[in-house]
Amino acid sequence: MPKNKSFDLEFRCADTDDADLVYALEEEAFPDPWTLSSITETINFRYAKTLIAYLNEGSGEEAAAAGFIVLYDTGEDVDIARIGVKKAHRRLGIGRGLVNKAIEWANELKRSALTLDVRAGNEGAIAFYNTMGFKIDCIRKNFYQKPKEDAVLMSVNIYGGNIC
Repeated sequence: MPKNKSFDLEFRCADTDDADLVYALEEEAFPDPWTLSSITETINFRYAKTLIAYLNEGSGEEAAAAGFIVLYDTGEDVDIARIGVKKAHRRLGIGRGLVNKAIEWANELKRSALTLDVRAGNEGAIAFYNTMGFKIDCIRKNFYQKPKEDAVLMSVNIYGGNIC
């Protein structure tokens, strides 16, 4: 999609009927996708929230799923467990919109921070999270397995608290 084209974004909470859709987005976004069963369990987990971003180009067609985010309420913070945007829709603000929705939810819950881990080699994602105020907390060696890679743990304080 051209960057100068106008569109609207909608965000909807996923339910069990959306598991196949989230799975398809997951498969495109990650070299180590979660299983359909894991996605279904997460959608139904009471301390998790899965949001789907829908892109509406105003052409009269139904809005198309463009990305998703999986969040966990840990009781102290909210963790971004997964976030993915379709390759054709990257750099349009969809990821930023999803992270902003995560921040909104964390604020509603009065959680002190938003946390995540990202592959060390994913420099684009790390730079993106830096623009959203995330800071690197530490490196977890050999955290990812397919392929084997370190994880960069990042967080942003959002509700006047400290994560530790």
